[in-house]
Amino acid sequence: MADIEVYRRFFAADTYAALSACRLVSVENGEPVCEMDVTENHRNAAGGVHGAAIFTLIDFAFAVCVNIPLAEGQTDRVTLAESVSVSYMRRPKGARLTARALPRHMGRTVAVVRIIVYDEDGREVSEALCNGIRT
Repeated sequence: MADIEVYRRFFAADTYAALSACRLVSVENGEPVCEMDVTENHRNAAGGVHGAAIFTLIDFAFAVCVNIPLAEGQTDRVTLAESVSVSYMRRPKGARLTARALPRHMGRTVAVVRIIVYDEDGREVSEALCNGIRT
C-alpha cells in the first residue's frame, strides 16, 4: 500500500470534493476515513447540514475506497458508483463530519462498500450502501 500522500495527491483531482471541504484522513487496512468541515455553504434552509453535503462526503469516501488500486498505479480501470442507498438517521452536531468506508466486496467488476458518517460527537448520522462497477 502506498504512502497516504500518494492517495491525497491523486484524489486532490476530485475538485468537487475539494471545493466541498472533503479530505482524506487515513487509509488503514483498506478502510478510508474522510472528513468534511461543515461551513455555512453546507447548510440547508432550516440551518442543518444539507443532505447533499453528507452525500458528497459519502461519495468521496466511496471513490477513495474503490479506487486505491488506480491511485497506486496498479490498474487503469476506474470504479464508478452504480447505485447508492443512503439512510439519514439524525441531524449532525458540531462542525465536522467523518466518513468511514468499509469494503464489503471488491470483485473484478463489482464493488460494494458500506459508509458510515459520524458527527463531531461520534454519533452515527447516516449510513450508505454503495455499489460500484469497474470500467
